[in-house]
Amino acid sequence: MPYGNANKYVIEELNTNISDFSRYDNWKLVSGNHIFSEGNGDGYLDMLIIIYRNGHSSFGIAGGIANLNISQYTTHDGIKINGGTSSVGSGITTKVGLTGKFAIVGHLAHEFGHYLFGSEHTNFGGLMAGDPYPYPYSTETYMMSAWERARLGYITSILINSNGQEE
Repeated sequence: MPYGNANKYVIEELNTNISDFSRYDNWKLVSGNHIFSEGNGDGYLDMLIIIYRNGHSSFGIAGGIANLNISQYTTHDGIKINGGTSSVGSGITTKVGLTGKFAIVGHLAHEFGHYLFGSEHTNFGGLMAGDPYPYPYSTETYMMSAWERARLGYITSILINSNGQEE
């Protein structure tokens, strides 16, 4: 069963059992900024993470992917779940079969990182390490790299010129 079909089944079950999806819609985009306001979102579910105990081989995902692979779904109370790509999606799909004590935590952080940094992987290490050698598709440190922290505004970069003086 492709993971999109499995996800749709899970979402339909959630739709039957959750009475108020607006509780999960607290962010909206205003003039390029994401604004948090409890109960005053944009009509889209903020994030749904579906973790499968055993992902079937037909899922076609190495361990996870930053989308739900479904068409837009509208819940019984009008909240939309966008199952497309990470730039417009509402969720993450992953399977547990990862090794290591905290592998699922690092993997989920990596997939969520696609919402923060886009669909590409980097060769800078950190959360978004990807396919290019020597960085495998994993997060060895479970921490953001300096580049990732600077990109999110958590730290300020200092540019150094060739004679060792700060620019």
